[in-house]
Amino acid sequence: MEHTVVMAALAAGLGGLAVLLGGVGLWQTAKLRRLRQDMERVRAVKETAAAHGRASATQACLLPMGLLGALNLKDIGDISLNASREMSGVILKADVTGFDRKLRRMNPQRAYELINRMMEGCVPPVYESGGEIIDFENCGFKALYLSDCGRALSGAVTMCEYVRSREAEHEEYRDFGIGICYGAVMAGVVGHPRRMALSMLSVYTGFAAFLQSIAGKYYARILVTGNYARLNEQFDRQFNYRLLGYIYVRSAKTIEKIYDVFDGDPVEVRNRKRKTKTAFEKGIKAFSEGNFPEARVCFIEVLKTDPQDLAARRYVRLCEKNQEPGTGGGADIYIESY
Repeated sequence: MEHTVVMAALAAGLGGLAVLLGGVGLWQTAKLRRLRQDMERVRAVKETAAAHGRASATQACLLPMGLLGALNLKDIGDISLNASREMSGVILKADVTGFDRKLRRMNPQRAYELINRMMEGCVPPVYESGGEIIDFENCGFKALYLSDCGRALSGAVTMCEYVRSREAEHEEYRDFGIGICYGAVMAGVVGHPRRMALSMLSVYTGFAAFLQSIAGKYYARILVTGNYARLNEQFDRQFNYRLLGYIYVRSAKTIEKIYDVFDGDPVEVRNRKRKTKTAFEKGIKAFSEGNFPEARVCFIEVLKTDPQDLAARRYVRLCEKNQEPGTGGGADIYIESY
């Protein structure tokens, strides 16, 4: 087009050419302006998309998206106080027992360094094993598994391996423990239109936290309920465990079987627990039947091999207490009540 116009201008003389060239220059300037505007629009679209992407990534970090999905909420804009649902799932509680007391000796920088170093190695195994972290507390968190629930225990073992690798550097981690149980869970939204949060309610959330809190007391890193063990098809074949005993659940008026899964323990502790498993579980059986003299003999046998076994030591004391005069037939066969 420009070539044809220029030829016409030449035919009209130099004056016409000058006018025409000026017009072509204006046309090219307008074309460049439109091109720049188009590029600016494309850049703006890309920046908007990137901003949305960052917002979505931030939302995924700040909210338990799996719980959001379980409530049939697509994103944060759909949250309302009317959202609620009941379901069954596995609740995992991981934490450092007594961390709130340890905080008294720390400055903020040290406290958050310990917490975030813990999360660095413990958060990924939850998501890699199909779980969802619901909330953080102290130096730990509460997680929920709604599908493929058996994998929660594999994630727990991985967490313990990471924590063990950091204990020499951070001695506070030595009180790390995990509680796992299975049961009914209510999920929903709590709060007020000015401030809302996703929430998970269940007797089992508290029970998982209770198991976590007593794990160290019973020479364990991972405690799981009998209900969870039955749910996990790989429990007998894939994991090393021993029956720890029974806990009375007051709210349900039931006795819950508890297992110590010792794959998360240091190698030397695992080996000692394997050696003493038969005697230990024989003692549990005798204790649950009220045969305290025989149970005491079994647990003393365990202590000969592993003097550090706090669970066996506690059972010896309970056996002796239950044989004291005046005890009669009212001795409890469970080691804790919740």
